[in-house]
Amino acid sequence: MKYFIFVLLLYPVFANGQKDWWKEFPAKPTNYVTDEADVLTQQEEKLLNSKLRTFEDSTSNQLFIYLASSLNGKNLEEYSRKIFNTWGIGQKDKNNGILIAIFIDDRTYRIQIGYGLEEVLPSALTQQIQDDDMRPHFKEKNYYRGIDAGIDQLIYYSRHEFKPPGPFDYLLIPMGVSYAISLLFFVINLLSLRKWKNQPKRRKKNILACVIFLLVPGLGTIVLIGLCTVINDKSESEYDSETDLAYERRMQKERSNSNNSSSRDSFSGGGGGSSGSGGSSGRW
Repeated sequence: MKYFIFVLLLYPVFANGQKDWWKEFPAKPTNYVTDEADVLTQQEEKLLNSKLRTFEDSTSNQLFIYLASSLNGKNLEEYSRKIFNTWGIGQKDKNNGILIAIFIDDRTYRIQIGYGLEEVLPSALTQQIQDDDMRPHFKEKNYYRGIDAGIDQLIYYSRHEFKPPGPFDYLLIPMGVSYAISLLFFVINLLSLRKWKNQPKRRKKNILACVIFLLVPGLGTIVLIGLCTVINDKSESEYDSETDLAYERRMQKERSNSNNSSSRDSFSGGGGGSSGSGGSSGRW
């Protein structure tokens, strides 16, 4: 008996903590925007409702917004589909409805598309809209700006063809960054080459190399950085004023010295010594 009384005493606490578990969305929306999480002001709701009313009047497409505090353990995709179908979003003969379901505490949201709009609003596009236009605002807890930006994109692409990015499009940013770096070092090299005023032949050769590698993405950037290092080598600064002829003679002399050094340092065989059992062996 005492256990039964104990359970009765705890029931209000338990029920209060679980009160949202069974709670469902409204059976029928009162407007285009249903904010059960209470994160939008009345003015923000009014602006969104007005925009969505205009959208339906001009296209017959319906776009509804549902905001709640939590999914309470429900599956996002299944729950969004249930809301969509229960509300009957879109015209029955066109299936041209859109639902944006947002769950604040879970930090999750979904754009649910009706069958009639799946071709013009494919999953790749809605994912892009979520990532690029909505998520940045949601991270700052500016839900109105995120919703409004998402609505604008959905309205735009419901009237315009969406072309998914191709493989080349994904290379545009890294190629652009690489080219910007190449251009920077190209300018540095040109300015640095002015010091070789007595070496027009050498300067012309390096300018030509800079121009050629400026046009080569990726590898050209590495070469231009290397050229910059060579041109601005401090150990060579004392020779900056020499002529082309003096430079060529110096280079020829350095190559000759290098060849002679290699010849002297080369191994020509042992000196005639012999060995017995000295040394050691090991394993690893």
